Amino acid sequence: MTPEQLQALIRRSLPDAEVHAEDLTGTRDHWRLTVISEAFEGERLVAQHRMINEALAAQLKDNTIHALSLKTYTPARWAEAN
Repeated sequence: MTPEQLQALIRRSLPDAEVHAEDLTGTRDHWRLTVISEAFEGERLVAQHRMINEALAAQLKDNTIHALSLKTYTPARWAEAN
């Protein structure tokens, strides 16, 4: 799995998403994702993460993605953090 493939899968569910993907082990199955989307506005953190997990459900199920670390932000929160 490539960062571009991850981005494409997430954007199917969250078209406005900005996705930053970091391969943690070099094996392309352990990822740290930072996702910024308006869709997270008003949603609790668990709901935000669920949106990403649902977008990647098939890859998580078949172990294409073995481990996933998530950070999710609204655009406003992202601007504050950076």
